[in-house]
Amino acid sequence: MNNFSSLQTSQANILTLQVPLISLQTYELWVEILHVPTLALSILGIITNIVNIRVFLRQGVTSDSPTMSLFALSVSDFLVCSLIFPQAVCFYFDAHSDIQNVLIKNCFVLSTMASTYPHIVCTKITCWLTVYISVERAVSVVLPLKVKSMFKVQNTVKIIVLICLVLVVAHIPYATTTSVIWLSDPNRNNSYRAVNSHSALGSLFFQLNNIIINLSLTSVAMIVVAMATFTMVTRLIRSRKWRALVSSAKYAQRTSQNDNASEALSLKETEVVKTMVAITTIFLACQAVSHIPAIVMSTVPGVAVDGYNRYVFNLIYSVRFVFEVLNSAVHFFVYFKLSSKYNKTLTELRTNSS
Repeated sequence: MNNFSSLQTSQANILTLQVPLISLQTYELWVEILHVPTLALSILGIITNIVNIRVFLRQGVTSDSPTMSLFALSVSDFLVCSLIFPQAVCFYFDAHSDIQNVLIKNCFVLSTMASTYPHIVCTKITCWLTVYISVERAVSVVLPLKVKSMFKVQNTVKIIVLICLVLVVAHIPYATTTSVIWLSDPNRNNSYRAVNSHSALGSLFFQLNNIIINLSLTSVAMIVVAMATFTMVTRLIRSRKWRALVSSAKYAQRTSQNDNASEALSLKETEVVKTMVAITTIFLACQAVSHIPAIVMSTVPGVAVDGYNRYVFNLIYSVRFVFEVLNSAVHFFVYFKLSSKYNKTLTELRTNSS
């Protein structure tokens, strides 16, 4: 059965003289189990994010900065789910299919750099788009009169493009040092098996990506999102208490029209904050699990693409994929449950299509 990235190389065979933490049988069992939710969630995410994209297009992605940001997040989430789908399908082809076509039998390995690695890049784009959206919403709560001048649509587009360019460029060096080699496999009647391989420079790039992007910058992203979420919640609670106090102490004689306007504004703010808190909470929970591979690789010996604990490496990445796809697949349900604007647009789409 194929591993996630590089299979056994001559260097890896030497390293296997060390005692691995888990056996091949344990690895194969858990990886096969983990690919079930990965496949199911990827299909769900493809469908839900197509709906999200249609809704935000209907609302007008250039109408304001939040809509543009959420549209970009939905596109990134769609790519996260669609790019991991081939890896999950190919895993079962490789493990259980009787088809002898050499490309199909090796599609799991062939999909690694073709779709799984771009999936990893897109998860980082989703991560930093979430950071931007959470900061934007926190500013809207703290400085409601200045947020529109600070977060203009054109500036948001520039930041989104910058996020995508920086993360894509940062992952290119490792991709350029990898290649697919074909080896004769005696376990398959000497048919050819594809193996992902990278150079010593590629190993260095992989380690740098792990330390800088996966460990350090992702930790910063999680801290910023947590702080923005805390700011939104505390500011909203303080604002609601102030409104209640002012309403009872100074404005007891207000007209019914003003009461309704104030209540509508309060409900709108509450709805926006609840939606963002739900999104950021899911993000932080999933990101905490997705953070495990970077931590394990930095602390446990031999956990690497071609290390003697490569089964641990492949297993923790399989866990990571489940939670990355989960984070990208469930935003539809958050919007549907908490956003009246989203539901209104969705109803319009359903009415027009019927």
